[in-house]
Amino acid sequence: MNPELSYASKPAEPESAPQNFFSRLVGVWFSPGETFAEIGRAPRVLIPTLLLMILAGLSAYMLTDRYGYENMVKRQMESVAKSGLIPEDRVEEMTRQATTPSAIMRGKIQGIVTPAIMTLVILLILAGLFKAFSAIMGVKNTFKQIFSVSAYSFLAIALIFTVVFAASIYLKDPTEIDLLNPVGSNLAAILALMGVSLPKFVMGVASFVDVFSIWRLALLAIGYSAVSQKMKVGTAAAFLVVLYVLVAMIGGAMASLFG
Repeated sequence: MNPELSYASKPAEPESAPQNFFSRLVGVWFSPGETFAEIGRAPRVLIPTLLLMILAGLSAYMLTDRYGYENMVKRQMESVAKSGLIPEDRVEEMTRQATTPSAIMRGKIQGIVTPAIMTLVILLILAGLFKAFSAIMGVKNTFKQIFSVSAYSFLAIALIFTVVFAASIYLKDPTEIDLLNPVGSNLAAILALMGVSLPKFVMGVASFVDVFSIWRLALLAIGYSAVSQKMKVGTAAAFLVVLYVLVAMIGGAMASLFG
């Protein structure tokens, strides 16, 4: 990726009818620069956002279905007990309370709805942060343009990730599934496969060095540059990398507590 490249700085092309959803989605995979520039001229957010939320809920459902809700609750209770947040002698009692028929029903519904809502929240926060960064840099764009780029970027990666995710959990024994790292497309999974033992914080941070995440960051950088006047891809990428490193540090801290 050329850091000096800025799709937004190219001469304006004659306006044409906006591409349909499927053309845009395919374009994000194979010609992201031109596609994001077109998205910027006519941003649309509803369909990609809804599909992305559905995929998030679907992935959560598949993981729960394959691993087993009761097993998942027990595993989570044991992790919380190891962190010292609850006494170990209360794990069995709390697990029993959380696996009554009504609790299981509520838990399964929450397990699907929560990731979907969190996906929307992440898109809103990301778009808001980049809009604020753009304002500080004196770069012109709109929140809807940024949000549309975010939604299409996340969706393009999520579609491929969901297929890999489904294959990863349904082709292996449920007891071998790592709930925190089910796909294993990151540095932490490689280190674990090699038998390397590192502190939980380091492994948590390493889990963010992920193929899909890096691809997503690249698409976002290209897209944000395409809808922002006179902003280079490198500038957008720098902002995203700094933000992602901060998120990785928080993730590492959470892994050290609950991993």
